[in-house]
Amino acid sequence: SGLLCSGYLLLSDIEKNRQGNFEIVVSQQQQEGNWLPVLDQSNSILVRQTLLNRTKNKRADLQIELLEGGTRPVTPPVPLDGEGLEESLHTAGLFISGVVGQFLNWTNTFRENPNQILPTDPKLLEFAEGDPNTLYYNGYFDLADNEGLEVELDVPTCEYWNLQVTNHWLESLDYFDYQTNFNHSSAVPSADGRIRIVIAKTNPGTANWIDTAGHDRGCISMRWIKADRDSKPQTRVIKLAP
Repeated sequence: SGLLCSGYLLLSDIEKNRQGNFEIVVSQQQQEGNWLPVLDQSNSILVRQTLLNRTKNKRADLQIELLEGGTRPVTPPVPLDGEGLEESLHTAGLFISGVVGQFLNWTNTFRENPNQILPTDPKLLEFAEGDPNTLYYNGYFDLADNEGLEVELDVPTCEYWNLQVTNHWLESLDYFDYQTNFNHSSAVPSADGRIRIVIAKTNPGTANWIDTAGHDRGCISMRWIKADRDSKPQTRVIKLAP
């Protein structure tokens, strides 16, 4: 079975003060104001912050406080012994192999249709339950040195969209030193209103260039957030000037 999401809040749903600050109560019993419900099985809180410019935007300052009625361990934890260390290392190994295996499964699925960007199979998302207001697309670029992948977007009315490339292991590339992504704020539209982005290892001389930072191949991720319609990206491999 996949992850169980017991509660979900959008920023637009949250009550804020004049300074834009807010508090959210996380509990099983319903609370007045901003409330995020949890279950007995709940063990984590996921926060997603959408940034238009990673090098300039400031991340939100978030803090967690245990309120009255919460439980703390009555006794200190048992000192680490050999058996406990072995169990911890084994658990860490299972986590690493599980994550790597899951991501490689995604990559192997994407690379079955190289140089295309297709709707993400819901089966791949069931173990990483994401934003219910988001439409996800993924792909895999595999290009020669003199090739680029042109992506054409007929952008729907939406709150946010972005397109980014990663390496084979689905790790983000160096987005501080290279332009590895575009969103609705940074992309330059063409005269017809569409967005055309070229993914390539060398500069294609176009307005929207995603630099693969030396990678010949890797994964592509795209999303529409709160879009009024779905819109499939169109792709074609182009030859670059020598």
